Amino acid sequence: MISARMQATFEEAYADAAVSPRELVELRNAVDAAAEEVLEQEGREGALDALCKSFDVTSQLIQDVALRLKSGTYSDLGKTLVRSVIESQVAFLNATARAFE
Repeated sequence: MISARMQATFEEAYADAAVSPRELVELRNAVDAAAEEVLEQEGREGALDALCKSFDVTSQLIQDVALRLKSGTYSDLGKTLVRSVIESQVAFLNATARAFE
């Protein structure tokens, strides 16, 4: 379950139905700060620390691929397939998180 503070941050970023580069940086910083709070409280060893690091790497890779999508590196079909893969993975992560609530 996303915290009320994070929910408000995301709602503010999406208020105009688009996320600007500045808003993206603000979202990343907010997410990083939330992860840091959890790691400070729960410790930096084990699966939780690895999960936070993997999210950071995944976010960077998604941004790289998104820039390639925007710059025309992929064909039209490739763009559709890449977006589908990203959306499917995000949906799966969400389903996985909800399955253990």
